[in-house]
Amino acid sequence: MFASKFFFLFKQLLSEIWIRLTAFSLLAIITALAAILLRPILPEAWIWELGAKSVEPILNIIASSMLAVSTFSLGIMANAMNGAAQSTTPRATQLLLRDKTSQNVLTTFLGSFIFALVGIIALHMGVYDQGGRIVLLAMTLLILVIIFTSFIRWIDLLRVFGRIPDTLNRVEKATLSTLENWQIDPHLGCNPFREDELKTADWMPIYASQPQFVQHVDLNALNELAEEHEARIFLTAQPGAFACPTLPLAWSSAQLEEEDIEKVQRTFHLANERTFAQDPEFGFVVLAETATRALSKAINDPGTAMDCLNRGLRILLHITPAEIDTPKYEHLWIAPVPLSQILHTLLVPVMRDGGEIFDVQQTILQCMENLIAANKDLFAEPLQPIIEKHLSYIETGPLLADDKGALKDRLSNLLIS
Repeated sequence: MFASKFFFLFKQLLSEIWIRLTAFSLLAIITALAAILLRPILPEAWIWELGAKSVEPILNIIASSMLAVSTFSLGIMANAMNGAAQSTTPRATQLLLRDKTSQNVLTTFLGSFIFALVGIIALHMGVYDQGGRIVLLAMTLLILVIIFTSFIRWIDLLRVFGRIPDTLNRVEKATLSTLENWQIDPHLGCNPFREDELKTADWMPIYASQPQFVQHVDLNALNELAEEHEARIFLTAQPGAFACPTLPLAWSSAQLEEEDIEKVQRTFHLANERTFAQDPEFGFVVLAETATRALSKAINDPGTAMDCLNRGLRILLHITPAEIDTPKYEHLWIAPVPLSQILHTLLVPVMRDGGEIFDVQQTILQCMENLIAANKDLFAEPLQPIIEKHLSYIETGPLLADDKGALKDRLSNLLIS
């Protein structure tokens, strides 16, 4: 039980930079001291005095430079995070924080510093004999190769790290990955909830213990609990939802004891912010926030707003209707995130804040035209209330009469008569 939640938390933990720093630092210490153990297997012919004497100056150079480079790199990362938060949205910075290249580079720099420091201390303590110094030199040369490789990767990353296109590329990639997993099974392996088939009025509500976002639900553990109590459970809060002690996380057809209610609550992992994992809507929230920020008077960058819309369009075009297979969790029911909600999240905020700019309004219209042209059966109906709202914004907006007329004519063609 709770295996899914454990692996989710373990995966989240592995993405933290301090885990890599700690692991690489321990590896650096082990590597520096391993020269003592490797000395007996080193052939005498490989030992030469010049090489043994050259290892300490190299370690001094690494120790003196890597600490400064690590500090400087951390400063660059902090500036990149700040720049991304100001130019896009603070919600996008979690993708930069979990960038593997920057994490690996920083761990390499700090680990190299610790390796050199341990090596210098061991040398002055007389731990290494002549052969041990040769082994340490070989390891030092290997560390230098790793450092040079990391420098090249770091320089290449710094060209774009934290800039708007780079951040939006990361958002698009993460959103597309989540959406592809979501469209395979939008019901997450549960039974599809339909109000006319499942009446929950007399069911027992189960509330969250504190107001936070749902990041993950251990459906396997929850299904086992439901099976144990011969209950049916309807999940009203799925990943991305804001759980509140006044709103039910789920409804149970069986009356549960306090201990069992706590077990149900533990299957939901709550945190203070949303993540891209299992949350198909969050990426569109980030794109919309970036677009509306770009449209503010202080920034005045409609090009970025239109770029966000086009990226959202590219992601949405990957959606294909999925047939509902036999549910994996027979005792669970769920209502998937409606497509109309995702479309509203992306389009309406930009529609509202870009009312003064014809190009932005035209881009919104083109997005809806392309979606309907690509898959009318899938997109036409969910877009109807958004099209009507767009007509209202244009009608009351400050655009020129000719521009209003052109947009309204095209929007009217998208309405289902």
